[in-house]
Amino acid sequence: MKVALFFFSGTGNTWKITEYIKSYLIELGHDTHSYSIERKDLNWDEFLPEVLSESDIIGIGYPVYGSDIPIIMKDWVKEILCKYSKDKKNNPRAFVYDTMAMFSGDTPLIMRRRLKKCGFKVKQAINIRTLCNIPQMPRLMVWEEEKQKEIFNKAEIKGKKLIDKVIENKKWVMRRDPFTRIVAIIQRVSLRAEINLARKMFEFDMDKCTLCGICVDNCPVDNLSIEETEDKPKISYGPDCIVCMRCFNSCPQDAIIVMKRTRDTEKYRRFRGQVPGFNLSKVKKG
Repeated sequence: MKVALFFFSGTGNTWKITEYIKSYLIELGHDTHSYSIERKDLNWDEFLPEVLSESDIIGIGYPVYGSDIPIIMKDWVKEILCKYSKDKKNNPRAFVYDTMAMFSGDTPLIMRRRLKKCGFKVKQAINIRTLCNIPQMPRLMVWEEEKQKEIFNKAEIKGKKLIDKVIENKKWVMRRDPFTRIVAIIQRVSLRAEINLARKMFEFDMDKCTLCGICVDNCPVDNLSIEETEDKPKISYGPDCIVCMRCFNSCPQDAIIVMKRTRDTEKYRRFRGQVPGFNLSKVKKG
């Protein structure tokens, strides 16, 4: 079979799970390729219809943000994937996997519904635990290497189980119980307010900043830019932040602050290097 995996990964967790899934599919003898939805070297208008017509199965992967799908993934599914699937009578089968620190709510079900509306048959929609990338929440952070390995080992096993279900065309849909769905709805409502609050908490310490441009280049929604001012250049922060934490965690000078307490970089260590093999070049091309 031919399988195409489409994913968004802010700081590496979803990329890692996608790599596990791809490797296992290839091991089973299936022609499998993965594509970051951030790829700018692809002309989606030409590329995606061809991939959809040639694929037997597609997978959709993304991180969970407060029981919700990242805006960038929502937009890609709505404006690009569904654009080329609505007129297609024989869409490939699809499956969904999201990555979470602790709780994903009914997020897999939300994406499943979105894909079904676009004509995809989705029998598998699950969540997989990985690492937390928010140092402001120290209780959720995992710094011990052995514990990190344990989490990723379990994630790999779950990813393989998912693919076994996909190949066998057996249903596996998680997070359908009423309690989970109620809590998820509450969390999503509060998340919107929290995101607006978090956006106001982003600061740029221009005494530390070297204007290297890494944050600008790596922002998945082009929300950052280097602005010339009468005094000296500075980082300009726009209104489209999706709070993926990529700029905060990848700044080599720790010049980006989210909540004033994160100025203490020893206590609030950035999420860097915890995902084996991850480099932003893996998801940012073109």
